[in-house]
Amino acid sequence: MVADLPSLILSLSIVTSQILGLIVGFLAVSLLAQKAIVNAWERYRRTRQSELVEALEAYLATRQNRHRRRLEGLSVRERWIFKSVLLERANEAAAGAAQRLEELYELSGFSEQDLHDLKRSWFWWKRAAAAHHLGQARVRRAKPHLIKALKDPNTEVRLEATWALGHMHYVDTLPFIMESMSHYFKIAALRMDNFIFEMGKSALPLLLDLCRHPEQEIKLLAVHLVGEFKDTEALTTLLEMLSSSDMEIKLAAGKALGALGDPAGLEALLSCMQDPAWAMRAQAAKQAGRNAYAPAIPHLLRGLEDREWWVRFNSGEAISKMGPSGEKALEQAATGSTDRYARDMANQWLDELKATR
Repeated sequence: MVADLPSLILSLSIVTSQILGLIVGFLAVSLLAQKAIVNAWERYRRTRQSELVEALEAYLATRQNRHRRRLEGLSVRERWIFKSVLLERANEAAAGAAQRLEELYELSGFSEQDLHDLKRSWFWWKRAAAAHHLGQARVRRAKPHLIKALKDPNTEVRLEATWALGHMHYVDTLPFIMESMSHYFKIAALRMDNFIFEMGKSALPLLLDLCRHPEQEIKLLAVHLVGEFKDTEALTTLLEMLSSSDMEIKLAAGKALGALGDPAGLEALLSCMQDPAWAMRAQAAKQAGRNAYAPAIPHLLRGLEDREWWVRFNSGEAISKMGPSGEKALEQAATGSTDRYARDMANQWLDELKATR
């Protein structure tokens, strides 16, 4: 029995090797088959997409039924391709074509399926995709359902519903959007700019009203978004917000005034260089540098002596952006200031200037 053990081990090894060989062979065949299927599908998709694009463009140009009939009675695979064609075309469509594309989207049943997914799907990614598609196709009857989607438990769905409403220029929905996203200020501030700009300048008056909203979160988000418009119409409101007792509102107003770049707003920011809150002093210095506002140099030189590092850092950076007059001011601070912190920060930014030459 013991003598047969090597033979048994050898036999098991051979069988195991054969099994592994069969598995490897099966996997290789599967991968080749999958690649062939993918390539075949891609060829089919490109060919059929080209035909559908041709029929769609002909219909949009002529409105003739013979071109419309080429877009009817499609198979499941063709409908999937046609939907992507419609959505892509809708992104760049002018007003007249957009309306006809919406009609086709409706008549093809795509909008009904999207509305079903938006209202009833258990999966958030399907609800989010449905909201985006309805916005792309500018399906007007989706408006109340998109407004309801602003209260969806998933943030991505709310953001897609926001984008869709903005893309369709429904400015009157802005209060609903702000209420929906205000409790998620950080993510909303990062991602809502484009949504609001979809609505155009007509959204600005309503945003200015929302800057005075009683809820702090809504007011804060509104102030942030107003600054992104860079429109002098916002100056009066932002100056008012600069006097707010709420530090977050003041900081947002300071940043917005810096984005606006109006001399009156920048002049008002100079007074903030003496604000009791170091964050506000640092913000004022940063915005002065952002606009290379030379009248701020004396205030920024005092900022170099501030006890808070961020105020000193922002002040030095701001002075370094003022051109020759700023460099001269840094040189004077580096050699003539009685404050060690000011000399250190001035030398740091002088070194930065030399390194960039």
